[in-house]
Amino acid sequence: MLPDRKHQIKHPSSLLALALLEYLPPNISPCSALEVGCGDGLLSISAAQLGIEKILATDISAQAVKAAQQNIGANNLSDIISTLRADGIKHPLIKTSAPYGLIICNLLAEELIDWSKDFYNLLPPNGFVIISGILRWKTVAVREIYQQIGLELIAAANDQNWEAFLFFRARN
Repeated sequence: MLPDRKHQIKHPSSLLALALLEYLPPNISPCSALEVGCGDGLLSISAAQLGIEKILATDISAQAVKAAQQNIGANNLSDIISTLRADGIKHPLIKTSAPYGLIICNLLAEELIDWSKDFYNLLPPNGFVIISGILRWKTVAVREIYQQIGLELIAAANDQNWEAFLFFRARN
């Protein structure tokens, strides 16, 4: 169980991603993670507090990366979480640091669809993907894309406007 971050995490889609992060089976802790669109870094911090040993937190915004670095430092997790300013998943360090046992991405459906195959390729067998930021009316399209590429839906979380999914990549 994580420290209560619900008072720190403001956006409903981020809260849904947090709920799915906490839903990960307790006996399965991926050793590495990638967060794309980390914002203030609170989801990466939560992942580290669940026992993930190495996390790469990325964002396109230099201001977001700076905020994430401050929050990571304030939580004494700089030895576990690295930050990187990157446009989506284009930065070479993202690919050379793969595979990731967990990928977290809380962005809009369009990016989640565009990057679905890349996420799959960055995962090892038995890896997990948490995607959030999906407007409810785009839920079916996003879910179907991820299932078509071979990911298994493990759990979903939603509120009035947003949807989030936890997917699993089985062994090949």
